[in-house]
Amino acid sequence: MKIRIKNTKTAEQETSAQIVASIDELLEDILLRLPVRSLIRFKIVSKHWLSLISNPQFAILHKDRNPKILHPALGLFLPCSRSRINTKFQYINFDVHNPISPPFSTLKFAKIQSAESIKILQSCNGLLLCSSFRAQRPRLNYHVFNPTTKQLTTIPKPYRVIIHGMSLAFDPAAKSRAYKVVCVRSSGLVSSSYQIEIYSSDTAGPWRVSGQPFTAKHDFKNGICWNGAVHWLSHWGRDKSLYFNLDEERLGEVPPTPNNAELEAFMTYFGESCGHLHLIQMYGCPNIEFTVFEMMRDCSGWFVKNVVDLSAVTSAFPGMIRTELSPYDDDSCVYSVLSIIRGEKEEDAFLVLHIPGKAIRYNLVSQTFEKLCDFEGADEEEGYLRFEGVGAYQYIESLCGV
Repeated sequence: MKIRIKNTKTAEQETSAQIVASIDELLEDILLRLPVRSLIRFKIVSKHWLSLISNPQFAILHKDRNPKILHPALGLFLPCSRSRINTKFQYINFDVHNPISPPFSTLKFAKIQSAESIKILQSCNGLLLCSSFRAQRPRLNYHVFNPTTKQLTTIPKPYRVIIHGMSLAFDPAAKSRAYKVVCVRSSGLVSSSYQIEIYSSDTAGPWRVSGQPFTAKHDFKNGICWNGAVHWLSHWGRDKSLYFNLDEERLGEVPPTPNNAELEAFMTYFGESCGHLHLIQMYGCPNIEFTVFEMMRDCSGWFVKNVVDLSAVTSAFPGMIRTELSPYDDDSCVYSVLSIIRGEKEEDAFLVLHIPGKAIRYNLVSQTFEKLCDFEGADEEEGYLRFEGVGAYQYIESLCGV
């Protein structure tokens, strides 16, 4: 005779669970130990959990509880078109074995009803600086967006000025959880000069002029926040780079790279990852070998971080080789560096390469590689880069409020 034993929860077990759920301090202590991805999923457990996890103070406590945990990027957003009216994005997962669902494929902000175009201008430690353009009664607005929490804030536009660049500066490890937006605009006081204005989220007040007008020959559209400063390269890539120290509110210069050439850089990668600022410059057609430079912590110059040899990649993907690009150089090939990603360990560092029709992950230490994805609608045999010349924006999970 078979005896069936019915497993039921005891009153004591149910009471214990209810006690844990009813004590906010205990529940919060448990939730603070969890990674961001789990917390986002747990928002749907109940309205109470949603309110607790969405509280701005919870995000501060979560960061304080895990101050040494790095949050490497999980993927990249690539705009599908350079057109101003296109808001669709291609997402590249860095982990092909355990891919995550992208937070969006099309940027749509519920609070912005009449915007025909929403563009990402910059990504910085989990936050995105975006712009929206309205065709009717033309107006350009700026926004800070957290793609993880879907929080959005619109920042005021500097009044009646010609804007040359907007840069987002946000350091979640800093004492202040505020972010700043640095605007480089034309100076109305000195001809052919620039002026810096700063917007800070802690005051949410008007823009504030910083320093005196200055002259420069730099690309202010591609500012990168690193080590408490916003950095800009020169237009031609061969001169000193410029930075603006956010705490001291002063400008400084960095000498060019050791392999600096007289010609304009054909391809440049300039970006930050996990506290490291990287630079790649190529003069002439891209070759299978190139150098990755990293900025010194004191901003005194660049040092060689990696020397990359893509011979194995071109052997696996011969469609990269394009001898017609440079008949005098057998190493000429078609690719671009979309991003350099660092992790908690040195051996975690990798390049994201765009080759015809594909994205490749290339480990900078082991020099191994794997395909991340095929680009839909791209013909590898045509030998062109679908996303050449567009920005690549890192996706980092973050609970930080905007």
